[in-house]
Amino acid sequence: MAQLTLPQLERHLYAAADILRGKMDAAQYQDYIFGMLFLKRASDQFDVAQAALVKKLVEEGKGREQAERISEARGAYKAHEFYVPYESRWSTVVGKSRTEPAEALNVALAQLENHNHQALDGVLSYISFTESRGGNTKLTKPVIQQLIDHFSDYQLSNDDFEFPDLLGYAYEYLIGEFADEGGKKGGQFYTPRSVIRMMNQLVKPQSGMSVYDPCCGSAG
Repeated sequence: MAQLTLPQLERHLYAAADILRGKMDAAQYQDYIFGMLFLKRASDQFDVAQAALVKKLVEEGKGREQAERISEARGAYKAHEFYVPYESRWSTVVGKSRTEPAEALNVALAQLENHNHQALDGVLSYISFTESRGGNTKLTKPVIQQLIDHFSDYQLSNDDFEFPDLLGYAYEYLIGEFADEGGKKGGQFYTPRSVIRMMNQLVKPQSGMSVYDPCCGSAG
């Protein structure tokens, strides 16, 4: 399968925003888009890691059922990797979406944060697909279902990307779009690449050095 390019991913994310555009302000619907993007990305990458672990365990002599059982444990993965519990896996969300799509997403985000508390404390649990935002009408089931179906179109694991930082570039693109729609400048939310390049040229970091930036944001 061909790898996902930056223009493809940008169009995909912009189309996701189109589903919500007009129903609420950009400053409000960006949380839904970023939340679903993060959930889909984490789930897809975990699927790859889990499949690789099962393969490794089988090659070491474990039975497939035992290997799959081991692969469900949080301790089977490195501490810095996101562990995605069953409730937060995209296949689970899709399976439950035909009846309660909003609740499926709320549970998925909450459980993902709970199982990665140190890294994600307070990052995802505030996003709710069942509550209205800023006086706007809450999202309907058909709209949420449309979002889930849309995000199902592409796989978002590392192996699916044309280059490693594809998601980072797409994330900056999306922030810029949301800022423009909200009447603000993207630089209020992230450091533009042109400024990053200029800072890099001024600092001239060399091999072996470390750079401390308390406001690094996306670490571009």
